[in-house]
Amino acid sequence: MAQIGEPYQQVFHFWWQDNYQRLIEAYQQKRLPHALLLHGSAGLAKQGFARMLAYRLLCKEPLADGSACGACPSCLLYLAGNHPDYFEIGVAEDKKDIAIDQIRNLCKGLMLTGHAGGNKVVMIAPAERMNVHTANSLLKILEEPPSNTILLLVAEAPGQLLPTIRSRCQHILFRVPDQKLVQTWLQQQPDIDVQRSDLNSVIDLADGVPFKAMILAQQHDDIVAEHKNCIKDWVAMAQGKKSPLVIALQWSKDDTLRSVQWMFEWVMDMLRLKADTNAQLSHAVIERKTLVAIAAKFNMQDLFDLHQRINRVIVLSVTPVNKQLLLEELLLYWVAMKGWSRV
Repeated sequence: MAQIGEPYQQVFHFWWQDNYQRLIEAYQQKRLPHALLLHGSAGLAKQGFARMLAYRLLCKEPLADGSACGACPSCLLYLAGNHPDYFEIGVAEDKKDIAIDQIRNLCKGLMLTGHAGGNKVVMIAPAERMNVHTANSLLKILEEPPSNTILLLVAEAPGQLLPTIRSRCQHILFRVPDQKLVQTWLQQQPDIDVQRSDLNSVIDLADGVPFKAMILAQQHDDIVAEHKNCIKDWVAMAQGKKSPLVIALQWSKDDTLRSVQWMFEWVMDMLRLKADTNAQLSHAVIERKTLVAIAAKFNMQDLFDLHQRINRVIVLSVTPVNKQLLLEELLLYWVAMKGWSRV
């Protein structure tokens, strides 16, 4: 069991509060469903939330505020990482998906008598990594759950789960929190130089997700400048001022292809602008007039085609493919798109 080791009060995140309080109240009123689907963007620590909730559900002597006591035998077993009634199912290191044998073994474990007559809690993450056979095996548990058993399915892409799985879970959505709250939280984190980091811009680049913003702020002090330079290069290519082959070489040196992800988001923003000139864009750090001017040159179909090509590059980038050649093809297409003039 990973990342347990502390009482939940020390790892509680502000964006968890509403969901946590609602579920604890349902549990206290004996209305908690036997299966929950916790879903939302990456970077919201949904697995941490599931572990914290499991911590409370297994506690035998909860405190008045609804939190786990941290001192009863059940809590101590959980914090030590060897509670017999807590099960974590994930993708094994040498596998691509959650294996059916993992679910079969889970079924056997759930059939055993619970520790001191308490709850049994299962976390499956990422739940969307179950193939059809594995999901169908889990379906048997969802349809006829053992008594006092609570299943916590964690997913970033719940649409990839079988409809029969989704329909048997109560959905708990984790929303991106308010930007001001994220900024305050970031300022409280270690290793973030607030004086040199434009936190609002960093939060924009992280799509408002707290942990993504924290990683950007900690690891990339110049991320805002890098982003601005990237869009300048993107426009300069179309103006004939920079070579797409040279830019492709530069961008390919970043294994994460962050520039391509930004390009994907810029085109998405332009599609929003074509639908609504007052649309809210993904990144406030970009000058709106830049995207407005570019979007005006193309119709919706042009932008959809470009969007699909960028998405193809992102998908192929995780395979053993020559990233530089992928980028060259994409950027040459971008430069050759109809509608460009030497602006």
